[in-house]
Amino acid sequence: MKVFIETHGCEINKITTEILAKKLTNHELVKKEDAELIIINSCALNKEKQRKIIKSIKEHMSSKNILVMGCLPDIDPKSIETISPNISYMGTASLKYADEILKNIEEGKIVRRKEDVPELLINQEKANLENLIYNVPISEGCSNKCSFCVEPYTYGSMISYDPSKIINLIHSAVKHGFKEINLIGNEIASYGIDNSTKLPALLRKITIIPGNFKIKLGPMNPGNLIKIMDDLINSFSSSKIYKHLNIPLQSGSNEILKKMNREYTAEEFKLIISKFRQKYPTITISTDVMIGFPGETDTDYLKTKQLIKEIKPDTLNIYAYSKMPYTKAPETDVLSWKIKNRIDDLKNMYELISEKKKQEYIGWRGSATVIKHYNSNYSIARTNNYIDVIVEKSNLGEEKQIEITKYSDGLFFGM
Repeated sequence: MKVFIETHGCEINKITTEILAKKLTNHELVKKEDAELIIINSCALNKEKQRKIIKSIKEHMSSKNILVMGCLPDIDPKSIETISPNISYMGTASLKYADEILKNIEEGKIVRRKEDVPELLINQEKANLENLIYNVPISEGCSNKCSFCVEPYTYGSMISYDPSKIINLIHSAVKHGFKEINLIGNEIASYGIDNSTKLPALLRKITIIPGNFKIKLGPMNPGNLIKIMDDLINSFSSSKIYKHLNIPLQSGSNEILKKMNREYTAEEFKLIISKFRQKYPTITISTDVMIGFPGETDTDYLKTKQLIKEIKPDTLNIYAYSKMPYTKAPETDVLSWKIKNRIDDLKNMYELISEKKKQEYIGWRGSATVIKHYNSNYSIARTNNYIDVIVEKSNLGEEKQIEITKYSDGLFFGM
């Protein structure tokens, strides 16, 4: 059967897509337009993500067989069932039964399977779907109990994988020529909460592996990061670690952070950014902000806006709060028009900040690694602080000295 996999959501879904692709030995991975079966690896972070997935299902269901996997079948299977009785789905723990499920679909059966016993992701073989980028799961589940998040339900409590298994995977990946190692987990700053090796110690073990490669860290909760901050800052000194932080803020209001059960303050968040930038001035910061959490006042929103104005992140993801199944936070009491106005206002302010920051990179010179091809004429070279620059087509893996010459339509260009 000809199969196309469409992946949504977090980096854990990248891993599950790669595991699934490895299992499809009796099937052929093809482009979307050539597929007989569309597999949608779904996310259920919020209603906006859910709407995008449902839209995708509806776009394909008239001409293709559909199998939905991932978080959405686990937390809201009815949203899938109401679209059509002919759509199959499997939950996050049903991945090991993929062969059987696809065989049944190929025979014309509808499969709806969830709540199986999960297997650790690190123990499963996976395909490598990106030429030079190797995704390594270092943990799964989450130690936090954020009142808005479904991950504790879909992935369970935090499990840190054995450091020796992680090191062996990376050794093998580097030996086979991979240039970028993505350390993936639902939240990786709490790595080691259930064993004796914390994240900074793991990084030191990884950076002494021989070879020319870079390490990208996955998302880190500020409340967990601050507990290891000084040690983590020191571990970042290795040239093998991208100077980049993915650190979701969610709100600049301490009152809202407390209601979210985020277990850090706005002041602690700013301290983390300040200390990393003090040591690594060109570090890039990616963060998320949630608008319209229950109880968010105009004053709470303005605190968020002011904090973003102060820290000037390199990437800002803004999304509206939505009540999700199995979470403790209630339906929002913030009027929908207020939520929309706040999101638009924050986006407008951030666009000005972002444009100014991007222009400051014009004229930058330094080393970058060609990590993938952009099209037939150009490649993407990635800098040490995780900025992608479009350059003339070059060999994958090549280290280039480049100069950023232009920023246009959301892209850096260099030579």
